[in-house]
Amino acid sequence: DALDASMWLSHLLRPLNMPVLECDLTHAVSNGLSVLPAIAAKCAYGTPFILTEHGVYLRERYLSPPSEFLSAGTRGFLLRFYMRLTRAAYQLADLISPASNFNTRWQLHFGADPKKLRPVYNGIDPELFALGQTEPEVPTVAWVGRIDPIKDLDTLIRSHALIQHHIPTAQLRMFGPIPLGNEAYEHACKQLIRDLGLTETAHFEGRVASVAQAYQAGHVVALSSISEGFPYSVIEAMATGRPMVATD
Repeated sequence: DALDASMWLSHLLRPLNMPVLECDLTHAVSNGLSVLPAIAAKCAYGTPFILTEHGVYLRERYLSPPSEFLSAGTRGFLLRFYMRLTRAAYQLADLISPASNFNTRWQLHFGADPKKLRPVYNGIDPELFALGQTEPEVPTVAWVGRIDPIKDLDTLIRSHALIQHHIPTAQLRMFGPIPLGNEAYEHACKQLIRDLGLTETAHFEGRVASVAQAYQAGHVVALSSISEGFPYSVIEAMATGRPMVATD
């Protein structure tokens, strides 16, 4: 465990090997490892540091499934590392911009100074998400996002299997890219679709030219995520006039 922990620590702190650049301002758009260059600049030159959080980085580390390659001791070490890095970022940032009140509660709990908090809630251009003029020909649920375990697509697919017992013609259409490194998760989701006999009714559509059309492809839009801050898919779907079914 000690060897594994030291190897992980060496890997995670690798951004600090790069020379610290002098600049007027640093801005990290997530907590976690992305704050390391900003912290280094703050310590070396006193560079002001802005932190924007859309998701809740630390919470998502707690929720991520344990790796089969990590012992309980090494995983515990990593979680404590992430917690201390998160606290350090909140203490050293000159301005913290949460995207939702949910983020704010986590930031305050882990030591952020309330005077530093300036919420900037997510917004969209309504002209890009016009109301749908037509309805799908068959009962359809749309999902929009990146293919990622935090989005819990396997639960969404299992839910669709339950719907099939009541509405055999129902379709599930999932739109979004596969981030590098998530190919195995996409493969597992497709295997689940085959195992549940849903190959004719559950489909991965990939990227689309118009996100609005992806929302309009369903009668309703589903969001199955385990963790979100202020999800764009909720407000974008509502802007297109589609009702949302979402996890809390």
